[in-house]
Amino acid sequence: MADPNWANRIRSLLDAGDLASLFRRELGWNNPADGAASVELEDTEEDPSEHLSARGVAELRGVMVWVVDCSEIPAPARQRRVTRELHQWSSDHLLVFADGRQQRWLWPEQRPSGTGWRLVAHTYYRGQDNTALLQRLDGVRFDFKDRKSLTGPKVLERVRRSFNVDQVTKRFYREFRKYHRSLTDRIEGIPDRLDRDRRWYASLLLNRLMFIYFIQRQGFLNSDRSYLRTSLRKVREVYGPDRFSAFFRGFLLPLFHDGLGAPPAQRAFDDPRAADIIGDVPYVDGGIFDRHDIENSYDIEIPDSAFKEIFGFFDQWRWHLDERPTGDQNEINPDILGFIFEQYVNFTDKGQKEKGAYYTKPDVTGYMATYTIIPAVVDRLVDAGLENPCVLLPDSEDRYLHDALGFGLDREMPEGELPPSDYPDENLHLALPGERWCDVTHRRQRYRDLVTEVDSGRITTVDEAITANLDIAGLMEDYLSLLSADECSIAFDVLRDLKVCDPTAGSGAFLLAALDVLDPMYTAIFERAQEISEESDGPRFLHEAASHANERYWLLKTICLNNLFGLDIMGEAVEIARLRLFLKLVAQLDKVSEIEPLPDLDFNIKAGNLLVGIADTQDAERRFGASLLALEGLSVAKELANQAAAAYSRYTLAQASGTADEQTRGKRRLTTQIRTATDKADLTLHEMRTEPLPFETWKESHQPFHWFAEFPSVWQHGGFDVVVGNPPYIRTSLVNDYAWHGYATEKCPDLYAVCVERASTLLNPMGRMAMIVMHSLCFARRFHLLRSWLRSWF
Repeated sequence: MADPNWANRIRSLLDAGDLASLFRRELGWNNPADGAASVELEDTEEDPSEHLSARGVAELRGVMVWVVDCSEIPAPARQRRVTRELHQWSSDHLLVFADGRQQRWLWPEQRPSGTGWRLVAHTYYRGQDNTALLQRLDGVRFDFKDRKSLTGPKVLERVRRSFNVDQVTKRFYREFRKYHRSLTDRIEGIPDRLDRDRRWYASLLLNRLMFIYFIQRQGFLNSDRSYLRTSLRKVREVYGPDRFSAFFRGFLLPLFHDGLGAPPAQRAFDDPRAADIIGDVPYVDGGIFDRHDIENSYDIEIPDSAFKEIFGFFDQWRWHLDERPTGDQNEINPDILGFIFEQYVNFTDKGQKEKGAYYTKPDVTGYMATYTIIPAVVDRLVDAGLENPCVLLPDSEDRYLHDALGFGLDREMPEGELPPSDYPDENLHLALPGERWCDVTHRRQRYRDLVTEVDSGRITTVDEAITANLDIAGLMEDYLSLLSADECSIAFDVLRDLKVCDPTAGSGAFLLAALDVLDPMYTAIFERAQEISEESDGPRFLHEAASHANERYWLLKTICLNNLFGLDIMGEAVEIARLRLFLKLVAQLDKVSEIEPLPDLDFNIKAGNLLVGIADTQDAERRFGASLLALEGLSVAKELANQAAAAYSRYTLAQASGTADEQTRGKRRLTTQIRTATDKADLTLHEMRTEPLPFETWKESHQPFHWFAEFPSVWQHGGFDVVVGNPPYIRTSLVNDYAWHGYATEKCPDLYAVCVERASTLLNPMGRMAMIVMHSLCFARRFHLLRSWLRSWF
C-alpha cells in the first residue's frame, strides 16, 4: 500500500458506497457473470419489517463480492444467516452490509484451529480511516500479470488468508530463545545446580512481561502505552541508577503480586515509592501474578540491565491484541504468540522430546476437537428433548458439503479419453492443487453420490454425518440459529455443562481448539436469543451477560471456566496453557473500563502425572483389587472431595458475579479442601502400591494425580464428556522417573498405549474420545493388549 493516492481513491469509493467500482476498477476484479446479479433473501418471522436483497458487485474465479443495502445493519444472527443463505449462490464470497452511514464487511477467514472458517468483521464508517480494512483490500488487489495464472483456490486463499505468520513466528522465536538464555544466566539466588528452576523462572517472567506488553499497548496500565519502559526510567530516578536489582525487587514483584494480582482494596505495598511508580493498574487475577513456588523458595535477584535488553527486543515488535491480523511484518498477536509457545515448550527443551512430547498442528487439533465435541453436544441436546440437528439435512443439496468437494463442478470435463496419470492444466479450473485426472473424476462422482445421499434423508445421525465428512460445524450453527427462546435456554445449559479434557495438555493446543469449536455454538445461541427475546423476559443467560461490560469477554470466560480442563506432567507447560487462554480473553477488550478479573484456571488446568493416581473407587478396585483398609481410606478421601465439589461450585459462581473478597476467600477454602482430599488419596495409593520409596520421595518423583479429588465437580457427574489429546510417544523402557501399575496395557512397549487406556477411563458413559495414536495400534502384535482394551471398554 505504498501509493498514497491509491489509498485515497479507495477511501473515496468507500465513502461513496461505490463498491462495484472499488473492486472492478481498483482491485482488478470482474463483473459478475450475470451482470449485477440480485438475490432476494428470506425474511425472518421475528423481524419482517425490512426485506433484504443481495447484489453481486464483483467476481473473480468463482469468488463473489455481495453487497446488502439496508436501512440499519442487521443483528449478528441475521448477518450470519444471510451469509449461509448466499452460500447456495456462491460457495466462496465476502459480504458487505451497508446502511449509508457505515459498512459491515464480513471476511471469511481460516479458524485458528485450522478447521473451517469464521467471519471476521471490519466496520467502516464514512469519513473515518480504517487502516486494517485498507490492508485487507490491498491483499485482494490483482494486476494483469496476476490474472494470467489465477485459479479459484488462489483467489480464495488471498481472500481468506490470515496473513502468513510463519516468517514472523520464526524471527521472533529465534530472538526470543536468545533473550531467554540470557535472562536465565543472569538470574541470581537460584543455585546453578538447579538449572531447571532457573529456566522455568525465566520463562515465567517472560510470560508475565509479554502479557503486560499486550495490555500496556491498549493503554490499560496507568494510561501509558510504554508503561514498563517508563517505569524502568522512574525506578532508576527514584532508587538511583547503580542499584543492582531495583527494578525487579522494587517494582516488578510489587506490580505482580500487590498490583495486578490483588484487588485495589487489598493492596499493601511495603514501599510507598513503589505504589507511586506503579500508578493506576487494574486487578487482573487469573493466578498469573500469584506468588510462584519458585519465588517462595528462593531470594531472587535480577539486574536492571537484563530488563533494559528485553524491552529493547520487545519494542521492535507491534503488540497487537486484536486477533484480526493486519499484515504488519513485525506484528505479534495472541495467535502468533500461541504458535511460539507451542514451539518453545515442545522443541527448546531436549527433555521434552525425551519425554515423548510433540507439537500438534492446528488443523489436527481442530479436526479432532470438532468431531468429538459437536457429537457430544448433539447427544446431550437430543437427551434434553430437542430435535436432532440432522433434520436439516434432507433437501439441503450441497449446503453441508465442504466447498473443496464441489470445486470445478460448474465446468464440463474435456471430451475423449483422459490420460491415466497426467495432472490437469490448472487453467481449466477443474482440479484442486495436486489432483490428477483420476482424483478429479472420483471427487466429482463422490460429490454427486453424497448430494443424493444427503438429500434423500439417509443420513439421520451425527455419526453418519461424520462418516460422510459433512460440515457438522455449519450444520450446528444453522440448527442453533433456529431455536426458540426456551430451546435457547436448554441448549445454553447443555453447552455450559459440557466438560472437555486434554489429559496430556502440553501448552494448551487442544484446549484452544476446543475453545474455537465451542465459541461459534455459544455465539449462535446467544445471538439467536438476542434476536427473538425482549430484554425483560429473555433467557437468564442474557441478563447474566448484560451485567458485564464486555459480553464477548463474558462468553469466552464462561467457556474457560465451565468447559475446559487439562493436565500435564510439566508445570511450565501448564502455566503457558493458562496464559494462552488469558490472552484469548484479553484480546476481546477495547477499553480499560471493560477489564474484569480473569478466570482463575488453577482449578481447571493442573500439573500432575496422568498414569499415577486414582480416578475413583471403581478404578482403584479394577487396577489394584484394593483391600478393605485401602477402600476405607478412599472413602474418606471421596467424602472430602464431595465437600470440595460444593466449594468449587460456589467459587465458580463467585468468579462469574461475586466480589474480589468472595473470590479470594473461595479460592483459599477450595485449595485447602482439595489438598486435604488429595493428601488422603496419596497416602492410600502409597499403601496400595506397597511402595519401597519413602512417601515424600515417592510423591515428589511420581506426581500422583487423583481425578475424583482434583476435579470433584466433574466426577460427581461420572467423568468427562469429551477427552481429546496427543499422548507422549516413548518406549516404556526409557521411562525411569516413575512407575505405573494396574493397567491392562502395561506390557505394551510404548507409553502411548497406557496413556490411551487411562484417558478412556476418564469418560462418563456418554463420553467421546479422540487421541492421536501410532500406526502400531492397528496391526503390531505387541499392541494387541491396547486393541483388546479399546474393544472391551467401548
